Order: sequence, then structure tokens, then C-alpha cells
Amino acid sequence: MAAPPPREIVLVHSPLVGPSSLAPTAEALERRGFRTYTPCIDGSDVAWREAPAAVLAALPELSGPLLVGHSAAGLLLPALAAPLKAWGMIVIDGRLPPPAGPTPPAEPEFDAFVKALPVEQGRLPKWSHWWGPGGVAALIPDRWIRKVFEADLPRLRPEWFDDAVETPPWDHLRAGYLQTSPRLADQAALARARGWPVQTLSGTHLHPFLHPGETALAISQLVTAMARAV
Repeated sequence: MAAPPPREIVLVHSPLVGPSSLAPTAEALERRGFRTYTPCIDGSDVAWREAPAAVLAALPELSGPLLVGHSAAGLLLPALAAPLKAWGMIVIDGRLPPPAGPTPPAEPEFDAFVKALPVEQGRLPKWSHWWGPGGVAALIPDRWIRKVFEADLPRLRPEWFDDAVETPPWDHLRAGYLQTSPRLADQAALARARGWPVQTLSGTHLHPFLHPGETALAISQLVTAMARAV
């Protein structure tokens, strides 16, 4: 007999940004009747390989939650699934995890981009400064809302990207995919090829922050589809 859909959701933010990036979607999911948890991974202090342990340490005792990972955090979900006895997982606008083995936080071309950024006192600028003048302002025009987003952005060390987290086999897990920006269309296609339910929204990579109601609805619809697919 299939397990009933979960009422608890763990939202995992990319360590390149902060938990504020998912807080609006967490609130929207709460309004839909879910209990949500948004643990903080401070990339300034937590190594990539230590990120799953940091998430687990920040959570109460749970059993059978849905795991939702945004961007690079999607790569961490398999390592969290077994300890939490996860009901399933949803990747939002990120790469699909590899089948198993050591997993770096970024692909070689993105790693090269990061290593070309200016370094001050051994640390990279905040993520919002990676895209040139006006880059994030174009995504978040309201300066007060932008300040909320930027308030908890970490400053990573360049060598943070030289690390790898161990990905356990995870092919047995229920999974779904939510695409919010055009650049991740290839990952949405891979998810469809695997038979996953997929939702596609017309937005940007920061959709969970900027359009939480729409994001929460898509997550809820994916949960329903994942439950039916079992």
C-alpha cells in the first residue's frame, strides 16, 4: 500500500544563497496546510561535504517528509533521504543528482566562472554581486525586497567549490522536478525521460523567492502527481 502524501516539507536552499530565498515559498506552503522546515546552510562556514549534516542537525526529529531542494541543493537531497526516511524529493531549477558517488557543487564551466571572480580577504563576493552591475536588480527591482534577499547571502571561499559530497544510490526514491527558468530546460527533459512528474513555470531562477504562491501550488501539484505515480 502506498504511503499517503506527506504533510511535512523540508526546503533546502542552495548554500550559495541563504534561507531567505525559500522563506516566502515556505510560508505559502504553510497556508496550504503543510508544515515546513527551512534549515540554514551557512556556506561561509559549512563545507559542501558537510552540508547534509548541517541540514540534519538543524531539524527536529522527522520521519517521512518531502525533501525540496532549490538549485545546487537538489544535489544534496539523496544524502538526506535515508536519515529522514523521506517520502520523496523535488528538485527546483537545479541539476539532477548523479546516480551515486562524489558530487561537486558545480560543473566545470561554472567552477571556472567562480574562480575568475574577484577575491577579498580570501572570500568571494556575495552571490548577488556575481552577475555584474544591475544583474540581480533586474531580477528583483524593488530595492527593499532585494535587501531582504541579500541579507543572509554568504561569502564563500573559492576552495569551497573544490569539495565533493558523497551521493548514495537514490534511484528508488519518488521524485519530481520544477523548472522555473529556461536555462534548466535540459534538466527538466532528463526528469521527464526518467518518468518523473514535471512542472514548468515561466519565470527566473529566483521564482521561489519572487513568486511563492505559484511555486507552492506547483509543489503541491507535484506531490499529488508523485503519489498517483506509485
